[in-house]
Amino acid sequence: MLLGPARGAEIVFVGRDEAETVWGTGKAAEVRDLLRPARVVVVKDAGHSATAYTEDGEETFVRTPPSRVVERVGAGDAFAAGHLSAALLEGRGAREGLRRGHRPAAAALGTRDDVPT
Repeated sequence: MLLGPARGAEIVFVGRDEAETVWGTGKAAEVRDLLRPARVVVVKDAGHSATAYTEDGEETFVRTPPSRVVERVGAGDAFAAGHLSAALLEGRGAREGLRRGHRPAAAALGTRDDVPT
């Protein structure tokens, strides 16, 4: 159902748990293989890590820094915004994209407000 559109996207962000529910696989490398030919696949594993795979075969893993969880809503969008700003807009690469993705995600997790203070 969602596999066709995901494969047709240039960049895909997916939670490991979401991939398990929707496609029956939760291992990051299996998600990457399933979503080919997407140019970039980012697999997030909640409070543990995120892994980015690029079409040239690069695999980048960054652990999630500790953060206080008040509310989960918005954290995925915040992660995507941080990642895209660093990796795509500024061309800083996958590692900095993942690092920068974790920062606003942590800020979103730590508040119930629409904008972290």
